[in-house]
Amino acid sequence: MLRVLDRYLLREVIHGWLAITLVLWFVIITNRMVRYLAKAAAGELPGDVILLLLAVKTFWFLVYIMPFALALGVVMALGRLYRDNEMAVLAACGVGPARIYRPLLVMGLVVAMLLGWLALVVSPDVSAYGERVERLAKQSADVTLLLAGRFNSLRDGQMTFYAEGLSKK
Repeated sequence: MLRVLDRYLLREVIHGWLAITLVLWFVIITNRMVRYLAKAAAGELPGDVILLLLAVKTFWFLVYIMPFALALGVVMALGRLYRDNEMAVLAACGVGPARIYRPLLVMGLVVAMLLGWLALVVSPDVSAYGERVERLAKQSADVTLLLAGRFNSLRDGQMTFYAEGLSKK
């Protein structure tokens, strides 16, 4: 069972960590969405796969974001404790740095194991699936841009052909 001080420290760190993770993840998601929308506008991707690609590709970004966000969450939590003079009170009560850092170290190890599992087990499969979806989407986008009765150029001018007519299927 965690002591009151451990729960308090962990709560402070987890709130900062989750807030920073969500903000950074949102920034990266919107950046990636703008890139996919630009590709869809250029005709490189069909519009119906943008959200699927966005969901699949953002798993990998969590591996990069979470350690950084955890470090910032710890700095923010400890900074707030120092700012509000709670660390001085803890030191006056005989609580040393080892006692303060112990729950943070345990949390860091749990997050490291979670990130290791995410990076080594989950992300490769999800990334491979995302690459497969993107490849298939690009192939289908090439076909949907065809116009009947005109010369059509695909893949930045690498392929040019004439289509007399298009079927419904």
